[in-house]
Amino acid sequence: MGYYTNFNGSVSFDKSPSIVDAKVIEEILDNIDIDWSEDGVTLEIGNGEPRTWYDWSKDLYKLIAFCETAGYKIVGEIECLGEENPDIWAIKVENNKVYSATASIIMNEFTEVKR
Repeated sequence: MGYYTNFNGSVSFDKSPSIVDAKVIEEILDNIDIDWSEDGVTLEIGNGEPRTWYDWSKDLYKLIAFCETAGYKIVGEIECLGEENPDIWAIKVENNKVYSATASIIMNEFTEVKR
């Protein structure tokens, strides 16, 4: 049991990782569903199915550390929708850093509802 979140996004590499490096990347991200694109440059993360991925920031920083060592640059965004309303947020990987942002819901002005 735990708190579930739907993760849906991707991380793109500046060049296609080797088969050996792709296996290492898959091991780093073994806590989340991933799928390589046909060109081998983009890694789809999550599939919109509810998951518990508590160590997402640690995993992404491990990925960044590996990519720095292996000579890859990565960039990407992952949309996140938690099981409780309005738990909406996003993850961004850019410039070897991981960022997160929460969504804000703003109410518009009230308008009269006619009978």
